[in-house]
Amino acid sequence: ITDATAPVDTSIRSADPNVRVLGSAGMHVTLARCCGPLPGDEIIGFITRSRRVTVHRRDCRNTQSGAEPERFVECDWGPSGALYAAAVEVHAWDRVGLLRDISTLVAAERVNMVAVRTAEEDDRTTTVHLTLETEGRAQVSRLMSRLDNVRGIISVARAES
Repeated sequence: ITDATAPVDTSIRSADPNVRVLGSAGMHVTLARCCGPLPGDEIIGFITRSRRVTVHRRDCRNTQSGAEPERFVECDWGPSGALYAAAVEVHAWDRVGLLRDISTLVAAERVNMVAVRTAEEDDRTTTVHLTLETEGRAQVSRLMSRLDNVRGIISVARAES
């Protein structure tokens, strides 16, 4: 368990994010840290001033401003196979064995847990911040559904970085 004030590590990214930028070839593509897009998410690219493309989820708050619409470019996911970092927040009643139960379930799904951070609340609940190395949205959704059934878990959601 890491320090509760430390940021969750979302730097685990594929060297090739398997994103196709429609209408452009050879552009450097990175995945946005703010929304952590995963294969299966609807995505859009933003052309940076350095002529790189940062890929966001379409529902990311950073794509909603409407400023400079000419800098947005359509993107889609290429062939799968890469691993992506997914940030997940689990809100639960604090109890002995909670982290064990979470980590056992994550391991059973064959997902690598690359970072864990907990934050205790005054009401005897805790928030567990997980960074998971996943194949994409479908795997994360399946895992979140299973986590939601663990004793004492109140809610499970994808987190923004």
